[in-house]
Amino acid sequence: MIEKFINKISKIIKEYKLKIIAGNVASYETTKYLIGLDVDAIRVGIGNGAMCSTSVKSGIGIGQVDAIIRALTAKSDAKSDVKIIADGGISNPGAMCKAIALGCDAVMFGRVLAGTEEAPGEVLKYNNQRWKKYCGSASFAVKQENKNYIEGEESLVPYKGNVIKLIKEYREGLQSSMSYLNSRTLGEYQKNATFVRLTSHSFDERKPQM
Repeated sequence: MIEKFINKISKIIKEYKLKIIAGNVASYETTKYLIGLDVDAIRVGIGNGAMCSTSVKSGIGIGQVDAIIRALTAKSDAKSDVKIIADGGISNPGAMCKAIALGCDAVMFGRVLAGTEEAPGEVLKYNNQRWKKYCGSASFAVKQENKNYIEGEESLVPYKGNVIKLIKEYREGLQSSMSYLNSRTLGEYQKNATFVRLTSHSFDERKPQM
């Protein structure tokens, strides 16, 4: 389907020098297939978004780190310069740092930015607190014209104010992470990064104990 679409608009792509982002993928094979179509960037992640229920309802998807590694391996094997975008699972600055350290060129934010002043939707008041509605991209609220395609959830998220505060928090998180790895550039950061597996106990131990 996507191959036919890209071939159909190939003249438009060349005429306007468009950049094509394709995906989402979660496998080596699909990543390599999209690289063969000469796309500019590939979104990686199926079922990992905060409001995504694709894996639960369709059985499709794997862990985000696993998906990223498979995509990056396909990119390396194909000797491609395609950009890899982590889409899903970025719930805090640390998760963003890990995705970039693995080799991603960019990450996508969903729930992180939901609730900010700049996010779509009205500010609601409930129990003396301000909220904003957050919908998954395939939720009923978004896909009302096709009610048989519901793979997203809907929720209220606390109002977070101006988005600049969040961007600063994530930027400072990345800067701090880079300093721990003695890295001045993202290239050095990715080269210096190493990864280990944690037990569930070790993972919980790393969290602030309140």
